[in-house]
Amino acid sequence: MAAELPSSVLFCCDHNAIRSPMAEGLMKKLYGQAAYVQSAG
Repeated sequence: MAAELPSSVLFCCDHNAIRSPMAEGLMKKLYGQAAYVQSAG
């Protein structure tokens, strides 16, 4: 059984300015509008 996609995801990174935006971009590319995705840090 496949796990359900969460309705929202927040990626946080406090030392590397590229990790959380990269994760956000990848998730948006893979799942589109299926989940609300944001990054911080």
